[in-house]
Amino acid sequence: MDEAATGPVRPQARCTICNGTSDDTVLRENGYEGRACACGTIYMTPEPSAEDIDRTVDGHPEAFFAWPAALKARWLRRHTSGRRLLEIGCGTGSFLEAAHGVGFQVEGIEAETTRAASAARRLNSEVRAGFFEDLEAEPRFDVVYHCDMLPHFERPAAALQLMVRFLRPGGVLAFEVGLTAELSRFWYSWIGEIGYPQHRWLYSRRSLRRLLHETGLRIEHIKIFDLSAWVAANHGLRAAARVVRKLTRRRRMALRDSGRGDPGRGGQALLRFEKFLVYRVGAWLPRLGPATALVIARPMEDIRNESLRVVGRRRRD
Repeated sequence: MDEAATGPVRPQARCTICNGTSDDTVLRENGYEGRACACGTIYMTPEPSAEDIDRTVDGHPEAFFAWPAALKARWLRRHTSGRRLLEIGCGTGSFLEAAHGVGFQVEGIEAETTRAASAARRLNSEVRAGFFEDLEAEPRFDVVYHCDMLPHFERPAAALQLMVRFLRPGGVLAFEVGLTAELSRFWYSWIGEIGYPQHRWLYSRRSLRRLLHETGLRIEHIKIFDLSAWVAANHGLRAAARVVRKLTRRRRMALRDSGRGDPGRGGQALLRFEKFLVYRVGAWLPRLGPATALVIARPMEDIRNESLRVVGRRRRD
């Protein structure tokens, strides 16, 4: 059988953290497999083609980012010093608006030009359009923030190193990332769609620490929100939707929207409920299953320099 009949053979991927491979498949979606690596990462294989991934698409409605923005901005303000904040992948500016509200001077970078223009108008602040990797990096920010981007990068370590270029000495990287690897198997059937091939990597706390360490970063603060309540509720909604479709025989009927564009009134109510379960209930739950984490990480070079300054002062005293 020739390639024209079967399609081109795509190369198998390797883990981005340890460069290892695994035969332990825990996920299947859209023709891809998620394989659990020994280092605590789930990597997607085979390698997607360039045509399979649009880096300007995030797949979430604006409300997904808007409703928890104030909570995240307040947490970040409590645990950082300095005022100049840059968000990479700022969308239409929901988080930047919240960050400005707690005292930050904000700027943004957004790959999709329409959203970048919308954010600039909303904030009356500088928002550059384009991929951050291609833009000139001025090292003048106290905080560089991004949300849900680490699963998307082809080379996450290289992306983090490029982000550090925007930091002034003493600045920190801050981000949100899912911790959805190293779980009991039943969670993956309950979670549902992962978002392959857009989401290439799923991290555990162990593999995230290794990624940051090998990038020259050390976690200073981390706030974990358990997703078990949301996953269980979402699993129940999907099961209810299947029953309703079977009883009514109307295939277009659904209990929630697809997560793209305007979710509509019913979808907005469900998103509000989802965010309540994640960021309110999940903040108090013990770690039961999948989670999302807010992280602040500092370049280890800055830590070493500060230690040398402290030692120098003690010797002079």
